[in-house]
Amino acid sequence: MLTPDGRLQAVDEQTNKRFDVIQGPIVHTVDDKVMPFLKAEDTDMEVFPMVQNFNGTDFDPGVADFLMNSDSRARFRGQIAAFLAADKYRGLMVDFEAFPKKAQPGYVALLGELSADLHAKGMKLYVSLQARNEDYDYPAISARVDGIVVMNYDEHFPGGTPGPVASQDWFVDNLKAAEKAIPHDKLICALANYGYDWPHRLKNGKLPPGLADTNVSVQEAWLAARDSEQDVDFDGDALNPHFSYLDEQNIEHDIWFLDAVSYGA
Repeated sequence: MLTPDGRLQAVDEQTNKRFDVIQGPIVHTVDDKVMPFLKAEDTDMEVFPMVQNFNGTDFDPGVADFLMNSDSRARFRGQIAAFLAADKYRGLMVDFEAFPKKAQPGYVALLGELSADLHAKGMKLYVSLQARNEDYDYPAISARVDGIVVMNYDEHFPGGTPGPVASQDWFVDNLKAAEKAIPHDKLICALANYGYDWPHRLKNGKLPPGLADTNVSVQEAWLAARDSEQDVDFDGDALNPHFSYLDEQNIEHDIWFLDAVSYGA
């Protein structure tokens, strides 16, 4: 994640507090598992760290101020260069979401600047984008990056109505739209491998006290089906699995999810 003035930050897993990744000449590690494992196994796997504007709760729209400030972008690029040089990284993934449309020129400018920086060092730049979001200039972005990862999921999400994570027709329509705006050699489709649990609302439209819509892993979804003795139904239209169950308070829940088996069906 980053600050409005372009500083890289990460979260300490033990204290849950943010810290500056770059402090003077010191580059603090943000990973004590993946890179050490890959080095120990002596693999040639390419790793592209992701930087995003997620603040732990939501995607921070304040990233717009950063994007439209050339000095902040320059500071960010310097910190990115220092961080990538600290390990055997092969480039960068940018995931900035939910910022005002007025900041799109700054976003495109940043991608062009980062692309020049990384390509000069033999590295690559990727971005993740929502499908069919009219705020983004997909052709302009495509021209500045090595690949666009289209997030082809979250047709339904927490806070909304229960439903498929990515129904078949919705999924295909997103890909068709992406193909018209993004060159095939730069189009990467991201798939869902998780689900959502929606408790049923009360008659007043509110959630029961103490409950909330939640993310669930595929394993958690299958365990919930087993523990509640409910059969998982594979929806014939959406081609997404789902089921309903009653919790200990006798409140009904709907779970929809996607996994490797669903995508292979």
